[in-house]
Amino acid sequence: MLLFTGELLEVQKGEYNSLVFKSEKYDMGLKIKVPCSQSIGISQECMIFLSNYEKHVGQNVAVPVTPLKTKKGGIFLLTEGDVVVGETKNKA
Repeated sequence: MLLFTGELLEVQKGEYNSLVFKSEKYDMGLKIKVPCSQSIGISQECMIFLSNYEKHVGQNVAVPVTPLKTKKGGIFLLTEGDVVVGETKNKA
């Protein structure tokens, strides 16, 4: 199981449901890591955890995810389960 770990900033609801985490990415021009957000799609099977996701906004959590390859060769993360709260050290 792959876990994405970080600070949960927001649960977005609507046509596209997602979890938004605080993250970092490497900026090729600056040659340093810069702050950014990471969106993780909420799978249809995980919609039952929506209220629990909302309870953990602002906390460091881990969420089981499935990586999916996009048509453009990127990686899209999709939830696979409920949040895991506690000491988390590594990011997916």
